[in-house]
Amino acid sequence: MKRNFMLSFVAVLFLGMALAGCEEEHGGKSHSPVYKDLTLSPNPVNTGQIVTGIVSYNDPGANIYSCDYQYTISDGTSFTWRQVDPTTSQPEFTFTAPERAGNYTVTFRAPTIRYSSTAENGTIYGVANMVQATLKVQPSDVINANWGDKKDDLISKINATDSSSLLVWKGNVILVDETSTDMAKDTLSAKRLYYFDNNGLSKVEQTSMRQLTAKSVYNTAMEQYQLDSLVNNYKAAIDILGLRFADILYDYAVEDNNEMVLTGPGAAQYPVSQWARYGEKQKSELVRAFWRGEIKRYDVTLYSNHTKCVASAYVENDNLVLKWVFTKL
Repeated sequence: MKRNFMLSFVAVLFLGMALAGCEEEHGGKSHSPVYKDLTLSPNPVNTGQIVTGIVSYNDPGANIYSCDYQYTISDGTSFTWRQVDPTTSQPEFTFTAPERAGNYTVTFRAPTIRYSSTAENGTIYGVANMVQATLKVQPSDVINANWGDKKDDLISKINATDSSSLLVWKGNVILVDETSTDMAKDTLSAKRLYYFDNNGLSKVEQTSMRQLTAKSVYNTAMEQYQLDSLVNNYKAAIDILGLRFADILYDYAVEDNNEMVLTGPGAAQYPVSQWARYGEKQKSELVRAFWRGEIKRYDVTLYSNHTKCVASAYVENDNLVLKWVFTKL
């Protein structure tokens, strides 16, 4: 009888241990992940290129149903997404590097954590620690791309459609000037072409066109200015003078005033060195010289560390054409 009691006691003891083990396994304490650091690759990176962020754990956390992850860049960019069963893999995300060169702080955190064991699914409990890294952004060789970039890589980095040998981008090009209005910007249509040599980027062309009214509107009453004529000519003049200040020319500079050239029989009347002092009437007269054929084109050559750009303005089919051609130095 005593022996049977001992056996029953041992059986109960083992059963209790088993149940405790199950309770420990299924009802263990939940806790937030503890992040170790954030790695950004590539770093340094060129403007407009894709960056991958990978977060490593000191502790992946326990009994977590889902996390809301968030990354924030110090230029103001932020993105939040949800990861279910987040401890099965380290957090990873991609983003586009800022369009301006400089040093940026990239921050990763989990602002919302939902646990599955100590509370019902979907219950919000808390947050995880924050990790940061510094991203060094360098100027791209040309318009968010670099010489030698492969065609397929560029498709993934820029909003482009593929044709047989070119990537073609279409959209509005906004010139930097103090008089721009939404209406003025919308009159500019643009096309960007990427050329490849042995599948590596070798040249980029961007062409913008201002749609104009009949030529006569721009030549009316040389002494008595009509408002429409003056305004339209002035807008066109701003486009011409803004060739070298377009957004796509960040980090480019003219090395010498001799790199700014007007060609045509009337070019001597409009010396480039005097343009900064031109008033509205003189700027309108400059544009009229284009319409009359007295000036054939304006070319200016600019340079960055790796790239040469020849920017041009000319009239074609009664439209003002602005063109930038980028080649490798």
